Amino acid sequence: MNRKAYLAQLLKKSRTYVWHFTKQDSSFEYAYKATLIFDEWQSNHSNEPLEGFFNKNASEHGVTNNYRMLIIAQHYGLLTKEHDSYIDEKVTNVFVKLKESWNTQERYAIISEQLIKMKLPSITDVSQGEHKQFGNNIYPVVFMYQVLSELLKKNIHSISKNELYLFVMTFYSHSEVDKAVNLILDRNHPISDKPIEKLLSSYKDASRIITMIAKSIFLFNLDDQVSLKQEYISGMEKFITKSYNKLMQALKSERSYKDFLTNIQDFNVSLHPETLFLEDIIDDDKYVADVSALVSNDIDENLHKYDDNFKRVPVESNSNQSGYATNATIGKRALARAGYKCEMDSSHLSFISRFTKKNFTEAHHLIPMSKQKKVYTESKVNLDCYQNIVSLCPNCHRSVHYGKKSDIKNILERLYNIRKDDLKTFNLTLTFEDFFKLIMEN
Repeated sequence: MNRKAYLAQLLKKSRTYVWHFTKQDSSFEYAYKATLIFDEWQSNHSNEPLEGFFNKNASEHGVTNNYRMLIIAQHYGLLTKEHDSYIDEKVTNVFVKLKESWNTQERYAIISEQLIKMKLPSITDVSQGEHKQFGNNIYPVVFMYQVLSELLKKNIHSISKNELYLFVMTFYSHSEVDKAVNLILDRNHPISDKPIEKLLSSYKDASRIITMIAKSIFLFNLDDQVSLKQEYISGMEKFITKSYNKLMQALKSERSYKDFLTNIQDFNVSLHPETLFLEDIIDDDKYVADVSALVSNDIDENLHKYDDNFKRVPVESNSNQSGYATNATIGKRALARAGYKCEMDSSHLSFISRFTKKNFTEAHHLIPMSKQKKVYTESKVNLDCYQNIVSLCPNCHRSVHYGKKSDIKNILERLYNIRKDDLKTFNLTLTFEDFFKLIMEN
């Protein structure tokens, strides 16, 4: 079938024939935080109405006060979907594993697995529209990867957003990858006439899947042109080869899919979700390990007194998430400058490090390295400098990454007040509100 015939078919179908999902914020971060509130309610406050409890605690967790966003948690397999009311549902084994895990790599693997396992029509879609009668199901992330991967083999490195909506997001079976590829290759028929433009507009209004994928994973470039990010192709290809049959088997029935979605399958593939929930932590863990392993005798810990590393041009790196290289020696000097004490509270003691023979603290970039491009563009400042590195006890350090928004804000405000004069030395003059916004924005 050529483009002209396929587009004629699409014009006869409803505006929700495109991959369709809820209009609520659909990021994994929000779903996880919403489930935290549900878990707290179910464990300790089930005598209160869920809606009221959720509304009361939403802002503390940085989510909107609408408990119906728990539908997103069900979509990701964090909350069961067995009943008509949320109050009868339970948190899943996936959520429990995420909540209990402090291992960054493990958390990334779990989140990536859940993103891969989400299907359309969603288990939360009670109508499932025109697709229900065919029993069709599709994993959006996997199908997009399959199509783009096949196009790469034909030397097509990207497609337009319009082609994505029309010729990828209107299929509901993995057996139709070749059809999607052929429609994209058939570029003789224009997709810019009025009826198609109107259809595209309705598709973009009805579908939230692209927004969700853009917020949650690094596998795709989703700008004006859509393409695969080269650094993830090898890992994803290995995953497809190993686990594709398992994915397809789970689609055979709703029951098998629900069990599949709500239990860890140990896929061990990482798509590096880019969310506030986990931003920079992989880099941070490696950085902490590198700094901690430096022996004090090997460096001059007093060099911070005349350090002007903030003037260096940032060096891009392919080895970390933020994309910019860091120097562990600078971090070690920052810890020495703080006397190996927690700058949040100097009374916070941990244990004696075998490397420094002093209280163990961790180096943390106050303004994350993921903001390096923005900061250097505006202020010509390299964030990997002692002025921007604070010494924190392990508990405070984890709180900065995993705590409630109010707790994170309290910690950052104290650290900002301690370091604002240092930040001014390289003309980075920010109010706390601007400082907090810069750190927290995606």
